[in-house]
Amino acid sequence: MILGTQTQQPDELLDYDINYKSWLVGTDRIANATAVVEPAYDETTNPNGLRATYLSHDGEKVKLWVKSGVSGVTYKVTLTVNTDDGRIKQDELRFKIKEV
Repeated sequence: MILGTQTQQPDELLDYDINYKSWLVGTDRIANATAVVEPAYDETTNPNGLRATYLSHDGEKVKLWVKSGVSGVTYKVTLTVNTDDGRIKQDELRFKIKEV
């Protein structure tokens, strides 16, 4: 599911909370979460690309920190959440980088 598009400046470091409480069943909790950025950050070929610098969870919410990016580029971040009971959920966030 596409969760939305955020606009961010190239030098910002911002955090985003994604709440999965309504998706979780019974006592199931988030066991882990990963974030994949496209186009991918690479020191050689994409040194100014968007980076998911930190990802954490509290069992119900995921906190994603993102920074950098090239003005004019829209990045896709795919979040994958795995639960204690074995459920897997994937969501997408888009980040439009725009120098203001």
